[in-house]
Amino acid sequence: MASITGVESECLLCGAACVSVKKDFSVCERCFEMQYEEEKSTVRKAAVFEAPDHIVDNIYLGGESSAIDLDWLREHKVDRVLIVAAYCEAHFPEDLEYLTISIDDSPLEALKPHFATAMDFIQKSSSTNVLVHCISGISRSSTLVIAYVMKTLQVSFEEAWQLVKEKRACVYPNSGFQEQLRDFEVEWWHELPAYQKLASEGDNDAFQSDVKRED
Repeated sequence: MASITGVESECLLCGAACVSVKKDFSVCERCFEMQYEEEKSTVRKAAVFEAPDHIVDNIYLGGESSAIDLDWLREHKVDRVLIVAAYCEAHFPEDLEYLTISIDDSPLEALKPHFATAMDFIQKSSSTNVLVHCISGISRSSTLVIAYVMKTLQVSFEEAWQLVKEKRACVYPNSGFQEQLRDFEVEWWHELPAYQKLASEGDNDAFQSDVKRED
């Protein structure tokens, strides 16, 4: 795993000088790999299948435990899986198509640049379904699904979040992802025909005021 911060610090686990592989806390690559392998052989190995939630269109949203039952996925016509997490295993690479966005659940991470790629993957086929998951199905994966709902249903960030939350109550993008979703809202709002019509008439202030931003 490549260094992320580019600044040398002290590993909180072993005390060695290192360039941290994590943004939120200092940890060297060796310690991180050891922790991951231990987690993979214990906690993740003992995971029990948890059915994902159908959100809208052909999208199911869940955690990593939602991706471990191939029979369930086949039964529900899921033929591709979008993983939104670093160090998360593709369980059935010979049976399903995978796209992995390797990213941490950190407010410092830039997830918005991946929105377009994720949406293309989701919309690759309307006759089959896609599972979008991170580790817990709370922040990273929900951020991408909220962005998809915003764009396809042409609704605000808050409206999209509420819609997804009604289907999966635990969804909660971290503060950094929330800000990126608000930025995304402003960006695509300008693409709407109603906005363009008002802009051509020189009266876009009223329309723009509907986009709520938190400074």
